[in-house]
Amino acid sequence: SRDVIKGLMTKPEYQFLLDRLRRPDPRLALGEALVGMASAAIDISDGLAADLKHLCQASATGAEIVLANVPLSDAARACIASGNYGLDTILGGGDDYELLFTAPPDAGGDVILAGENSDCPVTRIGFVNPKSEIRFLGPAGEKFEIAQTGWCHF
Repeated sequence: SRDVIKGLMTKPEYQFLLDRLRRPDPRLALGEALVGMASAAIDISDGLAADLKHLCQASATGAEIVLANVPLSDAARACIASGNYGLDTILGGGDDYELLFTAPPDAGGDVILAGENSDCPVTRIGFVNPKSEIRFLGPAGEKFEIAQTGWCHF
């Protein structure tokens, strides 16, 4: 009901997430630092699941994402812990404007340095594969299904 939603939105973790939605902080400096290093990149505006699909389709590849490696804010973790939202909702939600990108494995050190120099930490969350399949992997390596796969424009 509307009262339940109103009550949830007064909690600090939800306010943090609303602030991120209302005042996004696009990672422009990191994007510029990755020029010539990243082989593909997209901002996460439609949700990690949806934008990963866009990136993979444009690159004719697939990907495997290790869910334990996906960085989450304390606010997102609190939302999951509250039971009001699941991890699939967090991964399917959008408007983060974080960068999702691929880079060759031997560029790892340069990628970390680019993140440090642009004051934007980077995290390896998975890897590209030559298949067209996208898989999210849970704690034991099992396939994790995401019910909410992000914003669809069409």
